Amino acid sequence: MEFQPLDEQLFEFASEVRGHRGHSTQCYSPLRSMFRTFLSLVDAAPQAVALIDGQTGEITTREALLARARELARGIRTGDVVPVQLPNCVDFVATFLAILEREAVMVPIDRGEVVGRIG
Repeated sequence: MEFQPLDEQLFEFASEVRGHRGHSTQCYSPLRSMFRTFLSLVDAAPQAVALIDGQTGEITTREALLARARELARGIRTGDVVPVQLPNCVDFVATFLAILEREAVMVPIDRGEVVGRIG
């Protein structure tokens, strides 16, 4: 499965990159770029606070968040479509990062809609 660019500028950029001989044929990936940015933040300050749970006050460091994301990413392949039904929590963010790392596609599932269709 090949990802289609989100807008015309990305399409033109991807076409240019693919057209240059001797250069990588890989298209620039905004998803990969976002994940690399997160990795650089982890490298810079692994013990810095990444998330604070609004209900419990539990603190998750960047390093712990990356570890959880990598644990979740083991079951995801590039191009997978990953349905996600989670509340706003550490695992939601970790799942999002895992999906970014694997360059997969996240499909948020609204529990209310699913129950309505089944019931």
